[in-house]
Amino acid sequence: MKRLFILCITFVATISLMACNNNPLIGKWQATRGGEMLKMIGCTTTEYTKDKEISCGLAENVTYEINDNQIIVTGAFGLAVIHTMQDENKMITEVLGDKILWERVK
Repeated sequence: MKRLFILCITFVATISLMACNNNPLIGKWQATRGGEMLKMIGCTTTEYTKDKEISCGLAENVTYEINDNQIIVTGAFGLAVIHTMQDENKMITEVLGDKILWERVK
């Protein structure tokens, strides 16, 4: 019984770690095209961690929903933004009609 319990805990921990690492949004991103409002306020870099979005020096708790190449990021107040992955290093976000091209910072 003890072995079964340890096996179950190990399995759940492994699946949890795999789920965390499968989010292609995790990392730092730079707005390279579009995002005129972001440029005006000097806020063209964003970082995503497993549970936060860090932008303009502010960190917000977020959740992620991954649907194929789209990632829905929902903030603490329920506002959501959809990012469309072009490849592993490029994504597009449309905010208020402004298409922003983001590139991963290496």
